[in-house]
Amino acid sequence: MHKFLYYILPLLLMLAGATSCSSDDGPDAPPEPSVSVSRTVLVYMIANNNLGSSYHSDERDIQEMLKGVEGGKLNNGRLLVYHNRPNNNSAYPPQLLDITEHGPKELKAYTDAGGICSVSPERFREVIADMKRLAPADDYALVLWGHGNGWIISPGDIKSRSFGPDDSTWISVPAMAQALEGERFQFIYFDCCLMGNIEPIYEIRHLTDYIVASPTQLGIDGMPYDMNVPMFFKELPDLVQAAKNTFDSYHGSMNQMCVIDTRHLDDLAAASREIFSTLSRYPSANEINTLQKLGKYTYSMLRYDATIAHDMDQYMELLCTTAGTPDLLTKWRETLDKTVVYKATTKTSIDFPAFSITRYCGLGSYVICNADDITFREYDTLAWWTDVVSAAPAYSVK
Repeated sequence: MHKFLYYILPLLLMLAGATSCSSDDGPDAPPEPSVSVSRTVLVYMIANNNLGSSYHSDERDIQEMLKGVEGGKLNNGRLLVYHNRPNNNSAYPPQLLDITEHGPKELKAYTDAGGICSVSPERFREVIADMKRLAPADDYALVLWGHGNGWIISPGDIKSRSFGPDDSTWISVPAMAQALEGERFQFIYFDCCLMGNIEPIYEIRHLTDYIVASPTQLGIDGMPYDMNVPMFFKELPDLVQAAKNTFDSYHGSMNQMCVIDTRHLDDLAAASREIFSTLSRYPSANEINTLQKLGKYTYSMLRYDATIAHDMDQYMELLCTTAGTPDLLTKWRETLDKTVVYKATTKTSIDFPAFSITRYCGLGSYVICNADDITFREYDTLAWWTDVVSAAPAYSVK
């Protein structure tokens, strides 16, 4: 008996020690990584605003997601939601959810201590790292859920508007692009307004092959997740059908959608730069008034309501007509056809219901009317300005 204890006691002590070390991690220790799957889609949901507190859109969309994953529609994939909940505080911290056929499962809770909020670059990087650790996959995709305001930036102002807000804090598209630098997504779907314009799309082109977005405002319901989740998890994501599902879900009420192949955006930028390089004067007010308006940005602190989206094809047509360069327009349109995979529009837009939409190429563009427009809301800090628009001799900043 003593000989048996002589051999078995050390083994029992080792097991006890291992158990003790494991329990030291505590209940808040992060779960172990999961087995790798084919694709993980992360819905980055910013609902600590009126979308959550007033409309409860976050709750409805999560219910739609649960319906969308039924019957094996995840296709050996994972659907995660980073849920920045309304009335965010210690009782309702942001959480990372795994949306499964058996219901949502919390993978991690977050704290906003130290000034880190859900639209801070630090939180973006943290959540992406958690996604890769807790739901590793062959490839990843990102859905950005919240309010969108295109490329709008404001220096040193927490109300700098591009994507958000978490309470009153937003993140600009350049800051988002920098936060996600080095990441690669199968696609990025903007379930928010005004992001289907060339400026924000060009800013994040290196993060993904495809972008789904709208250059104008969308209705409060956003996309139909029950219909689109299965599209995201096909072996090759069916983004055109997902965009069609969203467009059709509004049943003819005002909206616009597009699917962009970012692999042609550098060529589109080069063709656009050629056109801008011929521009020797600002377009006149009468010329600008002929352009199709798509989306605008309204904010009480602005000096005026800013039209930040005109139809890009018509804009390039105007510039080529002004400069007498029809050959450049033909080259540009050939590239546009490769870039815009899908586009759909109703006859009017939410921002300009009084104007019929007669031109819609799938991309919106900001139009510079005078010297003040170059620096308006830091437009001249965008990559699209630096790489493309600044080539115009007329826009040389003295």
